[in-house]
Amino acid sequence: MIENRRITLTFDNGPTAGITTKVLDVLARHDVRSTFFTIGRKLLDPNNSKLLPLIKGAGHWIGNHTWSHSVPFGENTDSAFAIAEIERAQELLGPYTEATKLFRPYGKLGKLGPHVFSRASLRHLKDNGFTTTTWTTVPGDMFHPDWDKDFQTRFPPRAWSVVVLHDVENSCLSHLSDFISRLKDSGYAFQQELPEEVIVTRDGRFINIDRSLIADGVLSDD
Repeated sequence: MIENRRITLTFDNGPTAGITTKVLDVLARHDVRSTFFTIGRKLLDPNNSKLLPLIKGAGHWIGNHTWSHSVPFGENTDSAFAIAEIERAQELLGPYTEATKLFRPYGKLGKLGPHVFSRASLRHLKDNGFTTTTWTTVPGDMFHPDWDKDFQTRFPPRAWSVVVLHDVENSCLSHLSDFISRLKDSGYAFQQELPEEVIVTRDGRFINIDRSLIADGVLSDD
């Protein structure tokens, strides 16, 4: 039995007008702090970009989730592609990002594998001081209407889970409050920090280099 189980909620693919504010309301009611990993191109819509100060003002962190969320780095290993996907989004995030620049790659349906990173993407993230994170658990709120109901059966307890949900239409919102309540009742402690297990780069240093996540060969740890 795992005692003192911890869980970090994160939200990908927003911000989304009409959805993100409701997610923020649920988190506030439960006193849970999170990280919102945002897609850069969505910020071209002012209805979405104006949500950034609301997210940050509520005490949540804001991270970069690529510009287009269209092609994983491992499927286009060109360095120019990686740099554009990272930096175009970072430019629009502007003052709302943390002092530690947070980044999460596009996983393509939440999967971890060699499609996630290229050597060029990791090198750029390291050299430019990003803290890069992956995840442990993807309940599938974008695809399964009852994603929360069998969470503890589908995802056996672990000491610290990093859960990916989505602040977009037809995703986590309808079950989010019940989900948080159920996990609290089961003994989970919610916290905003990310465990070292999922940190790939931190402030210009490689932390965990999982070579099975790199499409185009070995990357040195220097």
